[in-house]
Amino acid sequence: MAVDSQLGIGITMFLRDQFSGPAAKIRSAAAATKKSIDEIYDEQLKYTRNLSAGMAMIGGAAIMGLGRAIKQGAKFNYAMKFTGIVTGATTKQTEELTQKALKLSTQYMFTADSIAEGMKEMGKAGMGVQETSANIDAAIKLAGSTDTALATTTDMMIATMKLWQLEFTESAKVADLLSYAVNASVIDMPDLAEAMKYVGSTARDTGVNIKETTAMIMTMGQAGIKGSMAGVAIENMLRYLGRALGKSGTGQQKSAIAELGMQMSDFMDEKGNMKSMVTIMDSMGGAIKRAFGEEGAGGIAKQNLLAQMFGVRGKRAASVMLRMVDQFRIYTNELNTSAPGFAGSTTMLMMDTLQGKILTLGHAWSNLGKVFSKSVEPVLKVALGILQKVGEGFSWLFNVPLLGKFFSAGIAGFLVINVASLAFKAVISGIVLIQKQMTGAMQVLTTSSILGWRSQTAAAATYGATVAAVTKMSRSAMAAHLIANPQYGASITKGGRIRNMKTGRFMSTASVGIGGAAVGASLVTKAGTSVIGKFVGMLGGPWGMAIAFIIPGLLNLIISAINKNRQATESNTGALNNSFGQGGGTAGGQRYIQAVEFLNKNKTRIQSMQELSVPGSQRQTMDAEYIKTVRDLLNQIVTSGTSPATVILNIDSQQVAKVIIPQITKKILLYQGR
Repeated sequence: MAVDSQLGIGITMFLRDQFSGPAAKIRSAAAATKKSIDEIYDEQLKYTRNLSAGMAMIGGAAIMGLGRAIKQGAKFNYAMKFTGIVTGATTKQTEELTQKALKLSTQYMFTADSIAEGMKEMGKAGMGVQETSANIDAAIKLAGSTDTALATTTDMMIATMKLWQLEFTESAKVADLLSYAVNASVIDMPDLAEAMKYVGSTARDTGVNIKETTAMIMTMGQAGIKGSMAGVAIENMLRYLGRALGKSGTGQQKSAIAELGMQMSDFMDEKGNMKSMVTIMDSMGGAIKRAFGEEGAGGIAKQNLLAQMFGVRGKRAASVMLRMVDQFRIYTNELNTSAPGFAGSTTMLMMDTLQGKILTLGHAWSNLGKVFSKSVEPVLKVALGILQKVGEGFSWLFNVPLLGKFFSAGIAGFLVINVASLAFKAVISGIVLIQKQMTGAMQVLTTSSILGWRSQTAAAATYGATVAAVTKMSRSAMAAHLIANPQYGASITKGGRIRNMKTGRFMSTASVGIGGAAVGASLVTKAGTSVIGKFVGMLGGPWGMAIAFIIPGLLNLIISAINKNRQATESNTGALNNSFGQGGGTAGGQRYIQAVEFLNKNKTRIQSMQELSVPGSQRQTMDAEYIKTVRDLLNQIVTSGTSPATVILNIDSQQVAKVIIPQITKKILLYQGR
């Protein structure tokens, strides 16, 4: 037997060594391989999730950008369509203007939309297709070189050309002139345009050219007088000067010219045209110096002389021009020599900067969206037309008296209830997730607590035994003490209990015990969640969706009917109130009020009178005096002219009945005659 046992042990050990060890290794390797595969799978899932989310975000951004591009492109094409209308362009010519606007936007600082606005202003000013196409470049250069909005600058340039009756072929020269004036002085484009608006007509009538007028505006600007103030001052100076040199000149003006020692030849040429303003101001400046001496001399006399010649309003500009005649001369010469080509060269220098390149790059990509919008326009027009019809169909449906109210409230209720249901499900899902997470933590805590409890069990048992021994000893000592002292009257039974000999009752002793209780909590009450969960689940199903749609619709119909009934009641009451003052004046109104009050107080009996089918026994209860009173009051209402054709009579608290007064009277008479 010993040999057999040893053999069995040896075989077991051999099998364990030959098979169990490799099998364990194989299991371990398989587990490691599975773990690696799981990790690879998890990484693939994460990669797929991140890649898909990233691509979705990129796709969403692309869709949003595409939508914005389509809207911007539609707006641009809309503007170009209007431009084609105001310029009288054909479809092909409109397309040519569109392509030019797109091309110019990649060369200059203005977008295609701004260029379209500039073209529109030119068309509104009377330019045709060819003129608009030829002059838009000049407007762009003027706006770019003066850092002004293109549409505003285009309007100013066209107004200046029309004011001076210049051909549109001279737009480049006008652009150079205005651009140099703004950049070489302290005025800006709005200042120049405003001043030109006031002085232009008078300057042209008196023979002053556009360059000298512009130079005078620049000079006034250097003196701090800009815009309309400068234009009005120069206009008054030219107007008073023209009057002084003509037949309508006043005696004071003639006297002032003579006092300066000047002749008409100092102001006008052989043909009778006024000389240049630079020449006139030079001549007047020399004459004033000869008459009054150096600058500062003869102040009062000089002031009065200039006021006599130019008037109070024109004297301001004349004084500035006389004092700053050298600056005036410089500006005039520069406008003749330096202004040509200034707008174009300045604009190109600005576009050769980093900001210029950034702008044109942005315009190129923006134009891509405009071209794309133009390409998909036919398809989008059809799709939008279909959507429009759908919207019109819903509008028609919602305007149907009963069906519209039902559907509108049903749709609103359906959306609100289902959104609330989804929100509730999300909240419950979150609570369940939190519960599961906390359950895991509580399991770990419970395990730790159990282990701790077990580790303390031995100590607790030892402590309990010690307490029991001590308690037993205490009770024995107490019993011995009670029995040893007769005054207590105590004795001890065989069971060890102490009896009070006086009362015959057992005496209680203190006991020591240790107890514990476990307290648990649940995050979600099962009963509550089960009921609410079933209700929410029902709302998510077909019946719940139907209820969510139908109930709000029915409620809306009921509420609408109640409101309509209330409005009808209020309308009827208002009709009665308005009728009080008709016909017979105050007395008739009082009779009407009394009659209505009588009818309302006796409405039950009057209702019985209305119904010809009442039993004879009831009709006999109506005495003749009562019928006569009702008839008289009704006759007063009808004959006094103080009531409408119908009277609204409240038969009860929930119903409004229309009582035709002549019919009531007729029924009373018929009853009286029976």
